[in-house]
Amino acid sequence: MGVEAQSLVERYAHRVAPAESGSACDAFSTINPQHGHEIMLDFRRKNGDRLALPYTYLTAITFDPSMGIKLEYTGHQVIIKGRNLEPIYLALLGYRATWLQEQSSRHDIGGDDATFISALEIERV
Repeated sequence: MGVEAQSLVERYAHRVAPAESGSACDAFSTINPQHGHEIMLDFRRKNGDRLALPYTYLTAITFDPSMGIKLEYTGHQVIIKGRNLEPIYLALLGYRATWLQEQSSRHDIGGDDATFISALEIERV
């Protein structure tokens, strides 16, 4: 294998894919910034519905710790509500979040400093 092909394989071999096997308390997943960035963000609702939107259509991110995170896409608006959302905000800024998981309150077993998504409000605009 040539040097260029080998370096490409090494770059993507260690990427973290949107995991299907996370624990029920996982609020989000990220990739290592050394391995690039994501193309789409997978929103996972507590009822099992999922929607993936491309980062390229993301036009603005607003973070208000008392209200949550608002993502403005071309065609969609997403509001993320929960607790300790700053790590998600920072991951979104770098296109490193792979998925966000909405959870019911019965899965909220973390402390006050644990990241928890209580609601994903997604609407077409």
